[in-house]
Parts: sequence; C-alpha cells; structure tokens
Amino acid sequence: MTIIVNTNSNLGRADKKEVKQNIDIKKKEKIMAIAKVLGLDVGTSNTVLAKLEGEQINYTTIRTAFLDIEDMPMFKNMLNRQKIPFMVHNKKLYIIGESAIETAGAYSKEVKRPMKKGILVAKDQESVMIMRHLIETIVGKGNGEKICYSSPEIPLDEPDFDTLYHKELIGKILKDLGYIPMSINESHALSYSELVKYNFTGLNISFGAGMTNAVLTINGVPVVTISVAKGGDYIDRMTSKMQGITETIVQIRKETGVDLTAPKDNFEQALVFYYKNLIRFVIEKFIERFNASSNIFIKKPIPVVIAGGTSKAVNFNKIFTETLNELGKLPFEIETIIMASDPINTIAKGLLFAAAESETK
Repeated sequence: MTIIVNTNSNLGRADKKEVKQNIDIKKKEKIMAIAKVLGLDVGTSNTVLAKLEGEQINYTTIRTAFLDIEDMPMFKNMLNRQKIPFMVHNKKLYIIGESAIETAGAYSKEVKRPMKKGILVAKDQESVMIMRHLIETIVGKGNGEKICYSSPEIPLDEPDFDTLYHKELIGKILKDLGYIPMSINESHALSYSELVKYNFTGLNISFGAGMTNAVLTINGVPVVTISVAKGGDYIDRMTSKMQGITETIVQIRKETGVDLTAPKDNFEQALVFYYKNLIRFVIEKFIERFNASSNIFIKKPIPVVIAGGTSKAVNFNKIFTETLNELGKLPFEIETIIMASDPINTIAKGLLFAAAESETK
C-alpha cells in the first residue's frame, strides 16, 4: 500500500503546494488505524494538522499568529472582500493567520502570537481565546477520534517554564472539541516520520520558532531529551535589535529565502551569526545532557534528523555541519545527516503515526 502525502494549506492564505512521498505500510490494520486518528503539531509559528483521507495524508496549516484592530464596519467589509480570516471579541477585530503577518508588516507593527517560546501565554486570556479559536478552526469538531499533539519539555535554559499547564490546556481544548488527546515531544515525533528505515534510532532535532527540541531515540524509545527556549524567534529578536527594525519585518525578509553560506548584506550576515549561535547552543546542551546520563553507549553510527521551520533556510545543513565540526564531534558516530524534505509538516506526520501506533498496540 502506498500513501501519498498532499499538502493543503487553505487557511490563513498560506501558499499552497503539493508534496508526495511514498510510505510503505504493509499491514492493512495499520492503514485502518491511521484513518481513525489525527496528528496536530501545535507550534509557536505554525499549527499543522495531519489527517488521512483515502490514501492521502492531507496537511492543513495555519499561522499561529494574530493582529487586533478596532472593530469598525469598514474594516470588516475590507476583510470579508479579501476573504481574510478574522474573529470579533470585545469590540476588537482579530486578524488570524498569515494575513496577520502580512498586515503587521505593511504597517510596521509587531504581529502577536498566542504562544511564546514554545508554550501558550497562559496568563493572557486573549492568547488562550485565540489559541482555542485556531485549534477549533483547524481540527473542527471531533467524534471520539484520538489525536496526538506536540508538547515541549521544560527548557534547560529556562527551567521555570510551565510546560505542564500548556500541555494540559491544549489537551483540554481538544477534549472539549470531542477528541481523545495524547501527546509526545515534537522531536520524538520525528523518529516516527523520518527514521522508519533506521529502526526509529537516531538523534532527532526540531528547530522551531519558539523552542528547539532534541531527542535521542533507540528503537523508538527516547533516551536523552532536551529542550531550549531558543529558535527562529530568537534569531528574529536579536537581528531586530541589531538592525533597528521590527521582528515581523525580520521574519518576512528571512522567509523570502536567505542563503546562509552567502550573506549579501549586513542584515543577512546578522542572521548567519544568530543561526550559528543557535545551532552551537543546542549541540552543546545536548552533549552536556548526554554526558550527564549514565550507561549510554552507542556502538554503531546513527543518523541525525533535522526539521522544523527554522531549518528551512537555504544551506542550513551546511552551517549545521560546519558548526558541528567546529565543536568536535558528538558522543557517538554519525551515519548521515537527514534534512527533512518537508520540515514543517513532517512533525505532524510523525504525530499521526504515533497516534496510529497507540491504536495498534
């Protein structure tokens, strides 16, 4: 049986594209299990739903972003004419998704996000409301289906982060919508989507917007796990300070495509500095945690998987390898470095497969 992966980004006016991957699944019951479940990657920058429809995995993506403006009839009419998603609450219009980023960029405003550094801004009721709306928009009402969603670990560099509240609140939102929620770390989900032929063994690193998560899995079992509260937003924030422009403008310019091995101006050079700084920080923290763990010895070389929106930058793999070489080597030999071909959607796919696996055990 071959499953075709199709990308369908029809929310928030995100660009549409189609991605096809052949995934061999030999057992009929496995196909049936996937058809009954969903995968939801709840990210600081993007929220992605993976769902099997027929023999295709369809992805629906919405930017985890919003912008509030005054509730006026002329604004409503303009948004409706352009089919821009929005909601109204307490005399405010909330522009949702990609359109929020576009609008903020046009007026030199900072886009808002219901999540910061990988977790929900729980003390802000506005953010909780927006997150609830985004999740309901993308998953709809459930009827007892199992849904596996991503959740972060407590970051090593900010140990006071309340990741438990984030995890429980997202789970409650999904339960209220009629689903049976379960969660795993987003980097663990990578092993389900990218390491099948390696027997789910390797170092999985998800470079997200708010956080970077990494986990070493052996035969699918997490052995060493870390999170750090740095990701693409850290790069945007530091470059913004250096260049004297808004973080939203940095994000828009960054996402137009910057070759990290050939910066053309001071702006792009600043990006390269902070990309390298992030990679170095993650590798160093992983090595520290690995060395602090006892009785771990890996005989054979294993793969390293890299995914997440921050890894989409041109030649990210080259500066990752360059930085790794500057630091020496990991505590084990690397067989190969795998750049996920679909770095945004692959985590949602892994979450989908993890949910299906839980149904067939």
